[in-house]
Amino acid sequence: MKCLIFAGILLGIYHTCSGNQCDLTIQKDGLELQDGEYVIGLGGQINQIYCKALCSGPGPTPALKWYKTPSKRPVTMFRGRMHQVRTTFDRVNILTIRNMLYSDIGIYKCKGWLKDQGWVEKSFELTYGCRGLDHQCDTSTCLRHTYVCNGHVDCQDGTDEQNCRECKANQYHCDNGDCIDGSYVCDGYNDCIDASDELNCGNV
Repeated sequence: MKCLIFAGILLGIYHTCSGNQCDLTIQKDGLELQDGEYVIGLGGQINQIYCKALCSGPGPTPALKWYKTPSKRPVTMFRGRMHQVRTTFDRVNILTIRNMLYSDIGIYKCKGWLKDQGWVEKSFELTYGCRGLDHQCDTSTCLRHTYVCNGHVDCQDGTDEQNCRECKANQYHCDNGDCIDGSYVCDGYNDCIDASDELNCGNV
C-alpha cells in the first residue's frame, strides 16, 4: 500500500494510506453538528468539540487542526485555557475551552486532508451562555439565578435588577423575579421555577 508523507513546521509528519475513504465530522456531546451550526458554550464549564475523520480503513489520518477565524494560526496545542489535543490514531482532534469568556465567541474551523478530496474543513459558531436559570451579566460572567431581582445589584452592568416584577401584597416574590400567590408558599409543591417558595419551610 502506498502512503503519502506530509511534512511541515506546524504539521509535523503524518501518513495517509491509500484505500481509506474518509468523511470529516464535528460533534458535541456525541451529536453531529451541521456545518456552520451554532453551539452554546457555558461559562464556568469545560466545553469540548470533537473533530473526527471517519475512515473506512486502518491507518492514521493527517493533521486535523482547529482554527478560530479569522486567524490563520491553529489553536494552541495541549495546554492553556483554550487548546486542542490531536489523537491521530483515533482520528480525533478535541477542542477544549475552559471557563469560557465572551471573547471566545466566534467561528471555529476544523481542517484536515482527506483522500481524493484534499483539504476539507467544517465549522461551527460558538456563542456564549450560562448554565440553567443563571443570568448572564456584562460580557463575561454568570450570576446564580437566586441573586437575580433580589434588590441588590450584583452585575456590574446592573442587568440582574432590570425588568424585575413588583409583586402584589398577597403574592410571593420568587428569587428569579416571578410572582406567585402567597398561599402557594411551603405547600409542598415547587410553584416558583427556582423552587424558592419551598425553601426554609421548616421555619415557617
